[in-house]
Amino acid sequence: MEDEELVAYYHDIYVYAYSLSKSPHEAEDIAQETMLKAISNISSFDGRKDIRAWLFTIARNIFYNKKRKDKRIILEDFSASPIQDSGLHFQETLVQHEQAKQIHQYLHNMKEPYKVVFTLKVLVNFLVRVKTGHG
Repeated sequence: MEDEELVAYYHDIYVYAYSLSKSPHEAEDIAQETMLKAISNISSFDGRKDIRAWLFTIARNIFYNKKRKDKRIILEDFSASPIQDSGLHFQETLVQHEQAKQIHQYLHNMKEPYKVVFTLKVLVNFLVRVKTGHG
């Protein structure tokens, strides 16, 4: 596959990155980094999967790596000052985070083509919401 063919998927990667980050700037950064990694690692793509699934995997990994890095920075900031509010909001956030991890793990373990079909369905729903102004 040529580099120019990969660039044709930039918009798909951007939309996927936006669905993860909810930030147009972060989505653009993720999409650009995804394209750079894909172009430099195209020799590792074996063609057994859909190219978009491979690109989405790269984008997802970049997103999670950024979040882990951001979390480390935030935790370092918190260690400098005591936490003021340790009420119910913190507990709800923790439960939601744990549920999100369980859902992510389940989705990660899904077999192909179900994983791709599910991801594309979610993206289509997201695009419809964005286009109609409900997202």
